[in-house]
Amino acid sequence: MIEQWKNITGFAGRYQVSSFGRVRSLDMFVNGKVRHGKILTNRSRSDGYQDVLLSYNGKQYRQKVHRLVAQAFVVNPDGLKEVNHKDEDKTNNAVENLEWCTRKYNNAYHGLLSRREPSVNIRVKALFNDKQK
Repeated sequence: MIEQWKNITGFAGRYQVSSFGRVRSLDMFVNGKVRHGKILTNRSRSDGYQDVLLSYNGKQYRQKVHRLVAQAFVVNPDGLKEVNHKDEDKTNNAVENLEWCTRKYNNAYHGLLSRREPSVNIRVKALFNDKQK
């Protein structure tokens, strides 16, 4: 699969996020000099998620990487607010591993992979398919 890059909403021309879960700064002029872009280091948080520090107009913003990836690449027609890691690995921020969901679904999904037997095919969406969002 080829890595794709998209601008981060609110930071266009400054930062981009990739389908692999990486974040980069772009080349930009700062005080009349070119500052070359680079891949940013994802920082591990105490809750297991990864975030990056973005800056704009002298202010810094700490953003969760999985949310940046989902906002850029995962369609969300129902306007769901939560992002689930399908494999339950909070450091795997690849687009294929993310899905928008409800809080109820996200909470029910947590620990599901470790609780089930490998031979049992549980479809979480069918179990928790409700119209509440």
